[in-house]
Amino acid sequence: MIVDGVGQRVEEYCEAVMSGDVIACDRVKFAVQRYLADLKRQSTSGFEYHFDEHTASKACQFFPLMLRHSVGEFAGRPLELEPWQAFAIWNIFGWKRDADNSRRFRKVYWSMARKNGKSTIAAGLCLYLGASDIDPGTGRPEAVGQIFFTATKKEQADVVYGETSRMRSQSKVIAKNTTEKNEVIEFKKSGTTIRKLAYDKKGFDGLNPHCVVMDELHAWTGYYRTFYDTLVTGSASRTQPLHLIITTAGDDNSKLWLEDYNYACNVVDGAFKDESLFAIIYELDKDDDPADESLWIKANPNLNVSVKLDYLRQRWKEDQHNVIGRNRFMRYHANRLVSSNEKAINDEDFRKCIGELSDWSQAEVVCGGVDQGSMDDFAAWALCARFPTGEFINEKHVYRYEFKVKTFLDSATKRDKTAMPLSQFLYNEEVLVSRLPSLELQESLMEAMTQWNATHVAYDPANAKQMGEVLNRDGFIAARMAQNQAMFNEPIKTFLSHMEKGLLRFEDSELLKWCASNAVIARNLKDEWMFDKKSSKDKIDPIVACVMAFWMASLQPERASGNLFIA
Repeated sequence: MIVDGVGQRVEEYCEAVMSGDVIACDRVKFAVQRYLADLKRQSTSGFEYHFDEHTASKACQFFPLMLRHSVGEFAGRPLELEPWQAFAIWNIFGWKRDADNSRRFRKVYWSMARKNGKSTIAAGLCLYLGASDIDPGTGRPEAVGQIFFTATKKEQADVVYGETSRMRSQSKVIAKNTTEKNEVIEFKKSGTTIRKLAYDKKGFDGLNPHCVVMDELHAWTGYYRTFYDTLVTGSASRTQPLHLIITTAGDDNSKLWLEDYNYACNVVDGAFKDESLFAIIYELDKDDDPADESLWIKANPNLNVSVKLDYLRQRWKEDQHNVIGRNRFMRYHANRLVSSNEKAINDEDFRKCIGELSDWSQAEVVCGGVDQGSMDDFAAWALCARFPTGEFINEKHVYRYEFKVKTFLDSATKRDKTAMPLSQFLYNEEVLVSRLPSLELQESLMEAMTQWNATHVAYDPANAKQMGEVLNRDGFIAARMAQNQAMFNEPIKTFLSHMEKGLLRFEDSELLKWCASNAVIARNLKDEWMFDKKSSKDKIDPIVACVMAFWMASLQPERASGNLFIA
């Protein structure tokens, strides 16, 4: 029996996926195939589940009848489910266990690219669970149920809870039958509550959740395993608990996400059997070309609804030119697992920035950067000169940045000085051997800064603290620039963006080409970037020094004319 037309829409969606009328990835096809196969398995030996169309339809109808969009262009309109959303909710709530009529699926892994309405769906699901989820043992809504939006930080949990709160206030029926106080929504008759729970707010032991929503699990590191385990094991006394993961893909640092993702893939692929897990993963397939925009719908099922094609086109236009950008697009907009370590600099982009330097006496600003590295190996300084191009964007100057670099090698190094390419660098005097590299680096830097009227220089306090003190004592302005992701994230991204646009210029140096090709970026779960010296193929110190000098130069105030102005 088809109830209220929802089942017909789901059936049509399944047919469209299997026929190819809806472009879908393999794992969405597998999820549809599983559903269709399970319908045929009902009442057969060994299959202990049945499908309840009435409950499935009730869950789907709850969204447009009770909920309104709370933000964006659809704000105030009924929350009509798209076919792909209806398919998932139809499955989550429609399947029942023969033994006690309780819900079949106790865990849901639902993954899609960014901007596809994850928070909206999560909020709506939790309001449904609080208002209309019937305990099969009592025939009434779950008594004193605990529904949690969970995250590692309060700010993350705020996102979905805020959406839920706005939806509640816009629904006359739900608002009338609930109260909200101190960021807790309580259903008057059942006593069920919806609240947010963050690791940094402690007090998460002793929970008995009816539903746990883990939004963006990819942001959870292994550090939060105890928190994760507490949440997923705390529902033992509930009749039909639900553990809901709605997330975008992570990288190889996202350990908890990676475990759930791999397990969900194995279940939906048919390698593992788990009748209690519903998994549906919207992603580009392994061999898909990310440049083919006709395939983007595979990872973006809400394409041209909540995520616009023009938006994705712009993202791809900006991201396609280097490995880091492509990986960013693949993770957030193709919903594919990526590596946290990536080659930093596109070799072709770097080569395009090689050329003859201008007259630095005409530079608007000159600043320095020092990467001293380990005491027995490479150390480098760089100077960066800033020149206005004469172009403006939003009434601000567009600048070109040029670089001079000097690199030293400790004579006590264990490196083989006869091996290539080091022997060539030494022969060309691109690397200078010194018994006292730190001292020579410091003296040559101060000489060069004096020559080019440079006053500001960035240094790493971990390896060049003494040098920084000397520079400050001798009248230079030495600024700490610790080598971590919080400090280097914006400088690296801005540096690479300028490189792609051809706004950097380097002298023709085999050493710089080599270092640029070695550089690898490590990203943390906040997508903050830092050069990863351990993962880089070899030395990158001169490039790091260039980024430090570039950042100092980019921060200096503009001047209209005359001599260098230092604020």
